[in-house]
Amino acid sequence: MIVLLDEVRSPTLRETLSVLLTRARHADFAVAELRLAGLDLSVLGQKPDQRFRVLVRHFNSEFAYDASTAAPGSAIRNRIERLRDLAVSGRVEVRAARLDVWTPDFSILRSVEPHSDVLLLGAHYFDRPFPLSGAALTSATTSIQAIRRAARRFEELWQRADDIVPVIVEILDRALYDGLADHVAADRGAAHP
Repeated sequence: MIVLLDEVRSPTLRETLSVLLTRARHADFAVAELRLAGLDLSVLGQKPDQRFRVLVRHFNSEFAYDASTAAPGSAIRNRIERLRDLAVSGRVEVRAARLDVWTPDFSILRSVEPHSDVLLLGAHYFDRPFPLSGAALTSATTSIQAIRRAARRFEELWQRADDIVPVIVEILDRALYDGLADHVAADRGAAHP
Protein backbone atom coordinates (compact mmCIF):
# COMPACT_ATOMS: atom_id res chain seq x y z
CA MET A 1 0.00 0.00 0.00
CA ILE A 2 1.22 3.51 -0.85
CA VAL A 3 -0.22 6.75 0.52
CA LEU A 4 0.68 10.22 -0.76
CA LEU A 5 0.91 12.96 1.86
CA ASP A 6 1.13 16.69 1.24
CA GLU A 7 1.23 19.86 3.32
CA VAL A 8 -2.37 20.94 2.67
CA ARG A 9 -4.55 17.88 3.25
CA SER A 10 -5.07 15.84 6.37
CA PRO A 11 -3.33 13.76 7.41
CA THR A 12 -0.24 15.88 6.86
CA LEU A 13 3.25 14.48 7.22
CA ARG A 14 3.47 16.06 10.68
CA GLU A 15 0.26 14.33 11.79
CA THR A 16 1.38 11.05 10.26
CA LEU A 17 4.83 11.25 11.88
CA SER A 18 3.26 11.96 15.26
CA VAL A 19 1.21 8.78 15.05
CA LEU A 20 4.05 6.66 13.66
CA LEU A 21 6.62 7.93 16.17
CA THR A 22 4.26 7.27 19.06
CA ARG A 23 4.11 3.61 17.95
CA ALA A 24 7.76 3.34 16.90
CA ARG A 25 10.37 1.35 18.76
CA HIS A 26 13.06 2.52 16.35
CA ALA A 27 13.27 5.08 13.56
CA ASP A 28 15.97 5.94 11.05
CA PHE A 29 15.87 9.29 9.23
CA ALA A 30 18.02 10.33 6.25
CA VAL A 31 17.39 14.04 5.72
CA ALA A 32 19.27 16.72 3.85
CA GLU A 33 19.22 19.29 6.65
CA LEU A 34 18.48 19.44 10.34
CA ARG A 35 16.82 22.73 11.31
CA LEU A 36 15.96 23.37 14.95
CA ALA A 37 13.36 25.94 13.95
CA GLY A 38 11.23 23.27 12.32
CA LEU A 39 12.01 20.31 14.54
CA ASP A 40 9.30 19.12 16.92
CA LEU A 41 10.55 16.38 19.20
CA SER A 42 7.53 16.24 21.48
CA VAL A 43 6.61 12.76 20.24
CA LEU A 44 10.16 11.36 20.32
CA GLY A 45 11.46 9.29 23.13
CA GLN A 46 8.33 9.08 25.21
CA LYS A 47 9.08 5.40 25.79
CA PRO A 48 12.41 4.57 27.44
CA ASP A 49 13.27 1.84 24.90
CA GLN A 50 12.76 4.01 21.79
CA ARG A 51 15.85 4.69 19.66
CA PHE A 52 16.29 7.12 16.80
CA ARG A 53 19.06 7.64 14.28
CA VAL A 54 19.26 10.76 12.17
CA LEU A 55 21.59 11.01 9.19
CA VAL A 56 22.02 14.52 7.81
CA ARG A 57 23.65 15.54 4.57
CA HIS A 58 24.18 19.13 5.68
CA PHE A 59 24.95 20.25 9.20
CA ASN A 60 25.64 23.94 9.03
CA SER A 61 25.53 27.26 10.80
CA GLU A 62 21.74 27.55 10.55
CA PHE A 63 21.45 24.93 13.29
CA ALA A 64 23.74 26.93 15.57
CA TYR A 65 21.93 30.16 14.66
CA ASP A 66 18.54 28.64 15.52
CA ALA A 67 19.96 27.49 18.86
CA SER A 68 21.65 30.79 19.70
CA THR A 69 18.57 32.92 19.02
CA ALA A 70 16.12 30.87 21.10
CA ALA A 71 14.54 33.02 23.80
CA PRO A 72 13.95 31.51 27.26
CA GLY A 73 10.50 29.90 27.41
CA SER A 74 10.13 29.85 23.61
CA ALA A 75 9.06 26.81 21.61
CA ILE A 76 12.53 26.59 20.03
CA ARG A 77 14.19 26.71 23.45
CA ASN A 78 11.96 23.83 24.60
CA ARG A 79 12.98 21.91 21.46
CA ILE A 80 16.64 22.58 22.25
CA GLU A 81 16.26 21.21 25.77
CA ARG A 82 14.41 18.12 24.50
CA LEU A 83 16.97 17.43 21.77
CA ARG A 84 19.86 17.87 24.20
CA ASP A 85 18.27 15.48 26.72
CA LEU A 86 17.68 12.86 24.03
CA ALA A 87 21.20 13.24 22.61
CA VAL A 88 22.88 12.97 26.02
CA SER A 89 20.75 9.93 26.89
CA GLY A 90 22.02 8.09 23.81
CA ARG A 91 18.51 7.50 22.53
CA VAL A 92 19.07 9.80 19.56
CA GLU A 93 22.16 9.36 17.44
CA VAL A 94 23.05 11.89 14.76
CA ARG A 95 25.62 11.51 12.02
CA ALA A 96 26.64 13.74 9.14
CA ALA A 97 27.47 12.34 5.72
CA ARG A 98 30.93 13.04 4.42
CA LEU A 99 30.50 12.92 0.66
CA ASP A 100 27.42 10.73 0.28
CA VAL A 101 24.32 12.21 -1.24
CA TRP A 102 20.81 10.79 -1.42
CA THR A 103 17.55 11.92 -2.85
CA PRO A 104 14.84 12.08 -1.76
CA ASP A 105 14.86 12.23 2.03
CA PHE A 106 13.63 8.98 3.55
CA SER A 107 12.88 7.37 6.88
CA ILE A 108 12.12 3.91 8.18
CA LEU A 109 9.87 3.65 11.21
CA ARG A 110 9.92 0.29 12.97
CA SER A 111 6.70 -0.26 14.86
CA VAL A 112 6.17 -2.10 18.12
CA GLU A 113 3.26 -3.79 16.34
CA PRO A 114 4.09 -6.68 14.00
CA HIS A 115 3.96 -5.94 10.24
CA SER A 116 3.38 -2.21 10.83
CA ASP A 117 6.73 -0.77 9.71
CA VAL A 118 6.54 2.22 7.37
CA LEU A 119 8.90 3.79 4.82
CA LEU A 120 8.49 7.51 4.13
CA LEU A 121 10.00 8.91 0.91
CA GLY A 122 10.08 12.58 0.01
CA ALA A 123 9.75 15.83 1.94
CA HIS A 124 10.45 15.49 5.67
CA TYR A 125 9.32 18.17 8.08
CA PHE A 126 7.85 18.43 11.56
CA ASP A 127 6.52 21.94 11.10
CA ARG A 128 5.43 23.87 7.99
CA PRO A 129 7.61 22.73 5.12
CA PHE A 130 10.23 25.03 3.69
CA PRO A 131 9.90 26.72 1.22
CA LEU A 132 6.46 27.92 2.20
CA SER A 133 5.11 27.99 -1.34
CA GLY A 134 4.99 25.07 -3.73
CA ALA A 135 4.40 21.42 -2.95
CA ALA A 136 5.88 19.18 -0.26
CA LEU A 137 5.04 15.61 -1.23
CA THR A 138 5.85 12.48 0.77
CA SER A 139 4.86 8.91 0.03
CA ALA A 140 4.32 6.33 2.74
CA THR A 141 4.52 2.61 2.05
CA THR A 142 4.33 -0.58 4.08
CA SER A 143 5.94 -2.67 1.34
CA ILE A 144 8.32 -5.10 3.07
CA GLN A 145 10.64 -5.17 0.03
CA ALA A 146 10.83 -1.37 -0.15
CA ILE A 147 11.47 -1.11 3.60
CA ARG A 148 14.26 -3.70 3.43
CA ARG A 149 15.91 -2.02 0.45
CA ALA A 150 15.77 1.43 2.11
CA ALA A 151 17.08 -0.05 5.39
CA ARG A 152 20.09 -1.56 3.57
CA ARG A 153 20.84 1.77 1.88
CA PHE A 154 20.46 3.62 5.18
CA GLU A 155 22.97 1.26 6.86
CA GLU A 156 25.48 1.83 4.04
CA LEU A 157 25.19 5.60 4.45
CA TRP A 158 25.22 5.41 8.25
CA GLN A 159 28.43 3.38 8.37
CA ARG A 160 30.29 5.99 6.29
CA ALA A 161 28.99 9.01 8.24
CA ASP A 162 30.54 10.85 11.21
CA ASP A 163 29.04 11.04 14.69
CA ILE A 164 28.12 14.67 15.39
CA VAL A 165 26.30 14.24 18.70
CA PRO A 166 29.21 15.80 20.67
CA VAL A 167 29.11 18.85 18.39
CA ILE A 168 25.33 19.12 18.71
CA VAL A 169 25.48 18.85 22.51
CA GLU A 170 28.19 21.54 22.62
CA ILE A 171 26.10 23.89 20.45
CA LEU A 172 22.98 23.23 22.50
CA ASP A 173 24.81 23.65 25.81
CA ARG A 174 26.23 26.95 24.62
CA ALA A 175 22.77 28.12 23.57
CA LEU A 176 21.14 26.96 26.80
CA TYR A 177 23.74 28.08 29.31
CA ASP A 178 25.10 31.20 27.60
CA GLY A 179 21.53 32.24 26.90
CA LEU A 180 20.62 31.70 30.54
CA ALA A 181 23.65 33.73 31.67
CA ASP A 182 22.63 36.53 29.27
CA HIS A 183 19.09 36.43 30.62
CA VAL A 184 20.26 36.57 34.27
CA ALA A 185 22.72 39.38 33.50
CA ALA A 186 19.99 41.36 31.73
CA ASP A 187 17.73 40.92 34.76
CA ARG A 188 20.50 42.40 36.91
CA GLY A 189 21.06 45.23 34.45
CA ALA A 190 24.53 44.07 33.40
CA ALA A 191 25.79 42.86 30.06
CA HIS A 192 27.15 39.32 29.81
CA PRO A 193 30.83 39.32 28.77
